[in-house]
Amino acid sequence: MLEALAKQPFEPLAKASLMDLTIKTSFLVALASGQRRSTLHALSTAPWLIRWERDGVRLIPRPDFIAKQHDSRDPLKANLCIIVVKRGQGVVPGEGT
Repeated sequence: MLEALAKQPFEPLAKASLMDLTIKTSFLVALASGQRRSTLHALSTAPWLIRWERDGVRLIPRPDFIAKQHDSRDPLKANLCIIVVKRGQGVVPGEGT
């Protein structure tokens, strides 16, 4: 599957359609996040569920979503944080969540 994302219609990026870029980005985020399918399905494009932060973006599931491993003591657990990593910068697991 990853090989397919490196070919047309997904590459070169400058020629890819917005729909193809959206599909590619969504797939890679889902793969890299390790989240359950239900959590990914609960994500929304509603502006109030997307928080741009200093070092990335936080995607918040719909308010009616209850995670399979729900923990009322940690309501941010189901949030999906995508941190911008700059070239030459290391990533510390768990940092920014």
